[in-house]
Amino acid sequence: AIAEIKKADDWGLKASAFDLPPALTADATLQARADAEIRLGLAALKYARHARGGRLEPQSISKLLDRKPKIYDTKTLIEALAATEATDTYLRGLHPRHVQFQNLRKALVATRNAAEPLVVETAADPASAKGPARKAAARPKPDSKADTIRRLVVNMERWRWMPDDLGAFHVMNNVPEQITTTYSSGKVVFTERIVVGKPDTPTPNFTADMQFVIFQPEWGVPGGIKTNEIGPMLRRASAEGGGWFGDSGRTPSSVLARHGLRVSVNGQVVNPDNVNWSSVDVNRFNFIQPAGPTNVLGVVKFRFPNKHDVYMH
Repeated sequence: AIAEIKKADDWGLKASAFDLPPALTADATLQARADAEIRLGLAALKYARHARGGRLEPQSISKLLDRKPKIYDTKTLIEALAATEATDTYLRGLHPRHVQFQNLRKALVATRNAAEPLVVETAADPASAKGPARKAAARPKPDSKADTIRRLVVNMERWRWMPDDLGAFHVMNNVPEQITTTYSSGKVVFTERIVVGKPDTPTPNFTADMQFVIFQPEWGVPGGIKTNEIGPMLRRASAEGGGWFGDSGRTPSSVLARHGLRVSVNGQVVNPDNVNWSSVDVNRFNFIQPAGPTNVLGVVKFRFPNKHDVYMH
């Protein structure tokens, strides 16, 4: 166990974070042995917690990181460690087994063993000798070894927050890459570009079980669009008799009709022209766009219920 914990740096952890007992001599006292046993037990429990992604709370970094690492019960861990004859193997098995995590670990070890990358710059533009002096063009400076290690460790940590088993069939939405990929038994079976959130309305990072596939879906306008787009349009149309985008004669009903939206409250359809939109809370109302060729959701909607009200279509 001690030997394995000392290798923590190779797994993206910090060996210095674990208070390991010193080597004991053959004549060590019972008190010294007891102290060493306690320190080793605490170090092993802390290692297990860190290996499972418990070094920090993801949402303490960003509310967009809606992840809950699966931390094992301490009593169960101690019992398992005491029962196994291969303590090192058990500790290694606490880390994520995803191929992506293992690849990152290999890259981390290789980077630590590699020399510091060189910075290569291009020479000055030869044309500068014949004309006005030009500033020498330089290639972007590569990441330092420390930067590369830090990036690898951070991404290894993010994999610790993922579910242990993604399922033989699963969908991965890569937000920065703006690509969705569907996997079946480890093989890519579908990939497509996707539209993700804007910098001011970013897509959260989470995992959820897909429960519904809806064909020819209706679109229920979400709260953010009600507040930031529909509400202002209706207030302007209601107060000025229209005037939406400079068009005269617009009414709330014509504004909604232009987008194929119908409005209701508690399941009862209401006439939008009879509502004073300047004094009501627009979020009390439901705005629905029926299925059809102009529906913003298209032909199919994929639902994986979550508190962020995120879905795919």
